[in-house]
Amino acid sequence: MHYITTHEAPAIGLRGAGDHSWYDRALCYGMDIEEADQIFFPEASATEDIERAKMICGHCPVRQECFNAAMDTESRTGIRAGLTESERKKYHAKAAKRLDYQRIEAFFRGRDVALSATERDHVIRRAIRLEWSVERLGKLLRTTHDYTRRLMNDQRKEMAKEKENKRKKKAAKGRKAVLTHAEVVAAPGAPAPSLILDLRTAA
Repeated sequence: MHYITTHEAPAIGLRGAGDHSWYDRALCYGMDIEEADQIFFPEASATEDIERAKMICGHCPVRQECFNAAMDTESRTGIRAGLTESERKKYHAKAAKRLDYQRIEAFFRGRDVALSATERDHVIRRAIRLEWSVERLGKLLRTTHDYTRRLMNDQRKEMAKEKENKRKKKAAKGRKAVLTHAEVVAAPGAPAPSLILDLRTAA
């Protein structure tokens, strides 16, 4: 049995989507669960079921909310908001890269908001800078101790790599500036730098 919006079902996925008050306004709400499974989680060859799901979603007053929930919870199976799994792929890719600092701030304040992969990485990095313990971050992310520690270690490596890349770019920029100055001085027709102070013009 699949959970969509047909009944008072648990939140889809592991990420809290917060407000589910829109569920009872969905056209699929209250449908027979077996019928909903057939329509909204059809076989790839079941074109009639797919078309029926799209028709229902097309007239649904909470289609946008359903789409947002699918993105927030990374729901990649079944038909959501009238879109098949393959049709949602490009949107999932964009959602994973979303960076909304309001969401991050709300998450740190204890709000049950869904985070993209990029937003979660920023949460972990901030926790590292604040010298949070694995236990404290794990409680916020609702992840196990070992998984949280792995997430923190991965971000520490990425942060160290980015810091090293910045250092290399800065050093390369400095070398380029020195070379540019040398090229100007050595350019044909360029006046040679004088080391003699002209007292007549010096004030």
